[in-house]
Amino acid sequence: MNFNPLQEFHGIRWKETLWMNFLRSACALPLLCFVLISSDSDVDSLFFVIAYPFLYLPMVAPILLLVNALCEGVAKQLAWIMILPLKIIFITSGDPLVYLLSKLKPSLVPIKNYPILSWDVAMFITKE
Repeated sequence: MNFNPLQEFHGIRWKETLWMNFLRSACALPLLCFVLISSDSDVDSLFFVIAYPFLYLPMVAPILLLVNALCEGVAKQLAWIMILPLKIIFITSGDPLVYLLSKLKPSLVPIKNYPILSWDVAMFITKE
């Protein structure tokens, strides 16, 4: 499915969308902490780790919308390939924990049958 948040804006369940992306980014924190610890960390890095789950969707949404609006076909695929390493560190690494949480406490995860890995930059929960 080719989902465009601008075209489907009114069909998005925002509370669930914000929660889902917060959950994914919060579960990615262990790998993010490892990356920061293995580098020269400072107070700004600590602030980033604390603020990251709250800032993930507002940081990534403009990029997502820009790529969807400006790029077509091969250019769009190349743009996603270029951000793939960052996506793995900052979001996809949290998916196994979200998957586990969906099995242990399904009421916390607003997606039924959550995948163990998702390559989506952001998840939008719709009314359908």
